[in-house]
Amino acid sequence: MQQNYKTAVEQRLMGYVDQLKSHPIVDPCRLNLVPHNVLALFAEAQLGDSNTWLGMLATAKGIITEPKLLEAVKANITCEAGLNGVPHPTLCAKFAAGLGVTQFRSNQKYFALQDYTIEASASVVVMDEGKLAGWLLAQESLVPVLFEVFRPAFAKIKGVDLTYLDEHIRVDADEHAKWMLDGVLALLEKSRTDHGSEWGETILKGVLYGIDLAGRVTLSVPDILYGMALRHYCGTAPWNGCPDVINRPAEQQAI
Repeated sequence: MQQNYKTAVEQRLMGYVDQLKSHPIVDPCRLNLVPHNVLALFAEAQLGDSNTWLGMLATAKGIITEPKLLEAVKANITCEAGLNGVPHPTLCAKFAAGLGVTQFRSNQKYFALQDYTIEASASVVVMDEGKLAGWLLAQESLVPVLFEVFRPAFAKIKGVDLTYLDEHIRVDADEHAKWMLDGVLALLEKSRTDHGSEWGETILKGVLYGIDLAGRVTLSVPDILYGMALRHYCGTAPWNGCPDVINRPAEQQAI
């Protein structure tokens, strides 16, 4: 039964991983075609997210009861807070400063990348354990992929400290995502064992809901930034008749 749960969860996750890896912004990032101001918005969104993430994890810690999942959250808090190293908000501030970003905007000025992720993070207080487990698992699994997509663009900018991106790519993908998956599977199996298969399926639906929420939030970042990049090159929307700058060979690109 646990293998069935594992297959369902991993298949849902991989759908979002594939969408990130095949997103149309991948090539512009690789070819140095994403405008600096658009990349600065990515950094600004990370500042907002980084400064609220610990609070979200603390809220999650108060909701979760499954021991393995709880240990995974505690380990994440330890890492984010830098109890054994540098706090992630500090790393993020250094990363953003390299792009000239020193603060994130408040809701007084609408900023979709920031508001969407912060609103979703704040919603964990009303999630049940299954939905919260799926949300956390997907965040730990998808953020490293998102950062891998954008990293080539930042690597081409002199003076940008990539430690924040690299730490998430390395640690989240290699450790945190695995710990979260083990915790999620333990939650599903315990639900089935203690309350029967029907309840196990109910919790699975919640986990998949949480994965979908995190998947949509994560995909919103490249979606919005790709639209901004297109407007930069094409001037105004709609883009009918707009030069296909993104898909030209690299030697023909004009930055």
